[in-house]
Amino acid sequence: MRFDKKTDCIFDLDGTLIDSMPVWADRIYHLLDENKIAYPVDILRTVAPMDNAAIADYLRDELGLQMDAAEILARMQAFITADYRERIPAKATVPETLKTLKKDGLRLHVLTASPHSLTDVCLKRLGLWALFDTVWSCEDFSLPKTDTAIYLRVCEKIGAAPAACVFADDNLLALTTAKKAGLTVVGVADESDAEDSESIRKIADLYVKKMEDIL
Repeated sequence: MRFDKKTDCIFDLDGTLIDSMPVWADRIYHLLDENKIAYPVDILRTVAPMDNAAIADYLRDELGLQMDAAEILARMQAFITADYRERIPAKATVPETLKTLKKDGLRLHVLTASPHSLTDVCLKRLGLWALFDTVWSCEDFSLPKTDTAIYLRVCEKIGAAPAACVFADDNLLALTTAKKAGLTVVGVADESDAEDSESIRKIADLYVKKMEDIL
């Protein structure tokens, strides 16, 4: 992709930069299954743009999981934290692509629904942390990625107009919302969003199967 007149690239984390969606799926499915809670087949599509607190509220209020939000969060993070600290890999060609974009003079950022307690340690372990000018979590804004305001706030924080920014994500709802906010959007293929791939192709300014295809 040609980044003429673009100054900043903003990346989602889970399913875009790192291969973490199977970890979240396993934890959510296990938690619901052990409590005999029925859930929609597209649950990952629904929760992907949410921060952890919103996921806990959704499992409790919408699906009927009989736990308070704090317990749900603790149950999920008890297993997930170790994966972010030790095992979750970067997706194919991500490190090389980020280094090329940085070399070309673009400012790089992360905007993720995951909390800093998971995001920061994972990026540092993978050697990606230093490549980013800023790393943002939804918890920094108390907004989900399905609200156009979060993209406008990030643009304000980094000092760039939405039209000067590229946003890359694997989730249809997040991409649709970012586009409404005026950003150029790049859809990134991920198994967790395979059902939405055609819809993502239609709304994205670019659709890539590997991160290097963004160059």
